[in-house]
Amino acid sequence: MSRIIATLTLLAGAALLVGASLLAIPSALAAGPTTTVSAGLTDTPVTSTTLSEAGDPLDQLWPWASVSKQITAVIAMQEVERGKLKLDNTLAEVLPAFKGRTRDAITVRQLMMHTSGLPNPDDSPAGRRGPGDALGYCAGAPKAAAGERFEYNYCDTIVLAAVLERVTRKPFPKLLQQRIAKPLGLKTLALDGKVARKRFSATSTDNSNFGASGAMGGSLRDLLTFDRALIQGKLLSPASLAVLWQGEPKLGYVALGAWSFPMQLPGCEGEVALVERRGHIDNVQVRNVLAPQLGRVVILVSDDPAVEYGEIWMGAGVTFEAVTKAFCQAK
Repeated sequence: MSRIIATLTLLAGAALLVGASLLAIPSALAAGPTTTVSAGLTDTPVTSTTLSEAGDPLDQLWPWASVSKQITAVIAMQEVERGKLKLDNTLAEVLPAFKGRTRDAITVRQLMMHTSGLPNPDDSPAGRRGPGDALGYCAGAPKAAAGERFEYNYCDTIVLAAVLERVTRKPFPKLLQQRIAKPLGLKTLALDGKVARKRFSATSTDNSNFGASGAMGGSLRDLLTFDRALIQGKLLSPASLAVLWQGEPKLGYVALGAWSFPMQLPGCEGEVALVERRGHIDNVQVRNVLAPQLGRVVILVSDDPAVEYGEIWMGAGVTFEAVTKAFCQAK
């Protein structure tokens, strides 16, 4: 049976709303009744419903897929804050073992914005190469000159993780635990393709092949905790967050590890600054949308391939309607 979850979290600092708001998510998400979400505007606000699972859906384990890139980018910015890394460092400077032809031109920033020109594992006959290929396949013949164009590519984040391992002198899984999981008290976050399938088996792919680019998994509660901590400045300073979330209009508003863009949403005064990260593996799709200035988050997860999330910037579709209700129309 298809499992579909719509999880919305509304944060309001110290404000407290007695009771809760019921938000109707479009019926396109459900093969039957409309999924609803109850979201109280308190500091610990989340209750949500699922169509087929007993228990609290926030505790279900899911593959986070490419939301992993967003988390890896945060760790990279932490190293920038510490003065151990610069966004304009080249791979030749920070990862001398990388022997790609364009290593003198590829920067850390380009890795985080998918403009490095590195080879794309999805183009290879084997496909989906493992994280150990950071210095192998990913150092092969480039597809484009560094900075020439945007091309989505998980080699970028796999190589970025190798940079972080060299700079911190720690294996990336340990770095993930020390910088993200432990300080935030995350109980399920792991860089392991199996972790998100212990209770949920919607994927057949061994997610671990994606490494820091897409192998993270855990509960939606833990993802929600990460989002809240990021918005609240617990992981990065305001100045670093501004850099992290600076979308480039010429490249479709890609930022560092996510997309960041302004959007006029019905019910909100003026434009709302949104940060969007999506993930996709097998039938599982994830949408992680933050409205930092409003202190609000929307997480949508489904394993139904028929679900059409749409694009927020097009002003229609499941994601657009969900963020509109959560960010601008919730009382």
